[in-house]
Amino acid sequence: MKKTLLLFPLALALFGCGGVETLKQGLAQSQAISTDLKKALATDNLVSMNWHNGALSNVTVTFNAIPKEKNLDDIYHRASAVVAAHLSERPQQLVIAFALPPAPGEAKTLVALPKEANADKG
Repeated sequence: MKKTLLLFPLALALFGCGGVETLKQGLAQSQAISTDLKKALATDNLVSMNWHNGALSNVTVTFNAIPKEKNLDDIYHRASAVVAAHLSERPQQLVIAFALPPAPGEAKTLVALPKEANADKG
């Protein structure tokens, strides 16, 4: 009961300052950007946005693979155009990333121990 009473003013403050509306709007914008990028580059992606003190600090676009037959310059220009078309405010940074699976035959561990260390462990 005490927690509910303490959280109630916080909830009112969030509704009063438009925090919930900003969050809804940002989610809708990121989904629209993602849909348009998928159409333009034929690759699944995830779009996220970060704000700092009310200003859009960065937009991150993470592709599930490198778009086929596209060079990095083309990917950047298409992503930049789509982001600009959906946002009224220009982000300070546009981050483009690629989530790639391990290469065939590559170990799934991030750290490989030297053979001597493996022998010591039995």
